[in-house]
Amino acid sequence: MTSEAPRAVTPTPPSGPRGIAALRSLERLRVDFLAELGRLHDAYGDVCLISGAGQRYLVLFHPDDVERVHVGAAASVRKGFAIRRARRLLGNGIITSEGEFHGSQRRIVHPCLQRRRVAGYAADMVAETDRVVDDFPAAGGEVDLERAMGNIGLGIIGRTMLGVDLRGDAAVVYRALDVARGQFAATLAPLAPVTSLLPLPGPLAFRSARRTLRRVVGEAIDSRQRAGTADDDPDLLDLLLASRDDAGRPMPRRQVVDEALTMVLAGHETVANTLAWTLHLLGRHPELRERLVDEVDSVLGGATPTAEDAERLPWVRAAFLETLRLYPQCYSMTRTALEPIDCPHVRIERGWEIIVPQWTIHRDPRWWPDPERFDPTRFLDAAPGRATGDRPKYAYFPFSGGRRACIGQPFSMLEGVMVLARLLQRVELAPVAASPQPSPHAVFTLWPGSFRMHATPRASAATA
Repeated sequence: MTSEAPRAVTPTPPSGPRGIAALRSLERLRVDFLAELGRLHDAYGDVCLISGAGQRYLVLFHPDDVERVHVGAAASVRKGFAIRRARRLLGNGIITSEGEFHGSQRRIVHPCLQRRRVAGYAADMVAETDRVVDDFPAAGGEVDLERAMGNIGLGIIGRTMLGVDLRGDAAVVYRALDVARGQFAATLAPLAPVTSLLPLPGPLAFRSARRTLRRVVGEAIDSRQRAGTADDDPDLLDLLLASRDDAGRPMPRRQVVDEALTMVLAGHETVANTLAWTLHLLGRHPELRERLVDEVDSVLGGATPTAEDAERLPWVRAAFLETLRLYPQCYSMTRTALEPIDCPHVRIERGWEIIVPQWTIHRDPRWWPDPERFDPTRFLDAAPGRATGDRPKYAYFPFSGGRRACIGQPFSMLEGVMVLARLLQRVELAPVAASPQPSPHAVFTLWPGSFRMHATPRASAATA
């Protein structure tokens, strides 16, 4: 069986490195993924087939091919090698699971991520932002911006999804994440499934970090179970604990931890990193920052932002979306072809690993004029994720797409707008010249690394 495309297929096999050149390219992808993507696109165009190490890796740079894989041929692929390796950290949660099991887990958690339910989280998002800003130097001073956004994100996820306060565990979580990030490249090495089991320093440190993260989440679950809940609207943990299979059995403890850990790590770090990148970009473009401040002051008038205000803050929303274009937290995805797939520019054979790089597609000058420029106006008039003029739909897909699109997109977008609006109300953040500047680290997310900004309380800061 072949999954057919509506358009003609390129009749010749795709070009790309082979043999020793392929092995070198695969190693460069492992250690400097983003740079190697650019090199491959420049050298081979929209389709690149890397043939080496007994495997074929197909990199798709054209949005039409991406749409074919994500939508038209979604049943013909499964999650690729990178996601399968991520199970070592996340377990078999909603990001890494497959097939019918993934569908059942998605249905379980969906009620707490519906738009109506998400709107009710806005007050918690603002409150957690205030908690962190209240710890900034009262007279102004430097703050670790990456860590501050992480604290906000962790507080929000703990409060809204698990009904617990995770801020007391923040230092432990960050130390474990630092270890996991440091071992990320090693998890993608060809022999990683073997070396990860050996008593070597790296794998031992990774396993210790994984145990720490699972312990923190497990203790949060225990604390919540002891406290119970009086909320009429169940949160994520309520839904997981209340779920039953066809035989009436509750979800196994290990699976509850997998799902909660996935939400804690993916749910807090993706938005936290995007906020950090946004504030960094606004610090480099003070004229744009002032435009956003003017909008926040004009629309809110000093009042606390609410979910209803999100649509009234188009510049804030556009800045967040533009940051996701430049620094997509899901910077690349992998799929494995289960059968031949005919795409507009290539025929994909069964067993090929498919790499879909948002990082490169989001910066393609064919779809984004002056692509390296931070320009929120790109998203003021056009809805993201829709074809516009000569720009294909999948020229922008920071939340993936198709039936595997990120279930947390409404939550992430509301959190981004609420937190950014509140920060713009309360503080002015400016670059610190002597501080290391953020740079994209392609690990589990597109992490900016640690960097500092100078925070000055605004004289007209809202406290309502």
